[in-house]
Amino acid sequence: MNLFQTLESTAQRGVAGLDPEARNSLIEAIRQHCGPDGGHTDLSGRHSDPYYSFFAWLSLRALTGTSPAALEQYFATCHVPNPIDHFCKAFVQINRMSAFKQKFASFSFFLRHIPRDPYTLFLAGLMLGISFPRLAPVLLRLTRIHKTHALSTSRLAAQLLSKPRASDVPLLREKLLQRHSETGGFASADNASPDLLATAVARIALSGQPLDNTHDLLFTEACWCPDGLFSATPGLPHGDVEHTYYALLVLGTCRT
Repeated sequence: MNLFQTLESTAQRGVAGLDPEARNSLIEAIRQHCGPDGGHTDLSGRHSDPYYSFFAWLSLRALTGTSPAALEQYFATCHVPNPIDHFCKAFVQINRMSAFKQKFASFSFFLRHIPRDPYTLFLAGLMLGISFPRLAPVLLRLTRIHKTHALSTSRLAAQLLSKPRASDVPLLREKLLQRHSETGGFASADNASPDLLATAVARIALSGQPLDNTHDLLFTEACWCPDGLFSATPGLPHGDVEHTYYALLVLGTCRT
């Protein structure tokens, strides 16, 4: 199972634990932020945005069991002003292709677009996980620096996922566990407050380890905002579709 399949199955497990009313509420909250062109709007609510559309695509696939046609049509024609948007658009389009075409399209894309930051490295890892599985761990390992304490939780998780049998795995696991709050959730860095992204990636990377499901579920529930979406941290009035997907991942890791 590649990384994308792991994320998909984890989010689907999270959805399976929701009652129908909660699931339908999330679907409706996401669709309320979709514009006339089929794309999901940015945080301003005024413009369709490839990045948030990508997370809407991921979330609706998990919530409905099918790929949202309107979003896939949006990605076929949308403008991509920056590298992250390029990778989001390419991933959705390549995911729809046959296995042979995926390999050719991925190779062609990487000749023109080199991943240079954590977000594009992660998206590149997902893309390569589909078409060239043996190369995906190499990209995840590019986040490595010598001082483990300086790594974000996302990068620690990437290291752990990319080298599950390496000698420094116990150190990586211990560092991730140190960022778990007693009241639930994982922090993205030392001495930081817990957030949903760090919680999702840490729990996925620590799969098989005994974790505090009860408090992590309570933390995730506290991030559910009045507008129907999830926010990064508890107590915010508005959520977004990116953190809604992270919430589905957390819920999925809490279900065996």
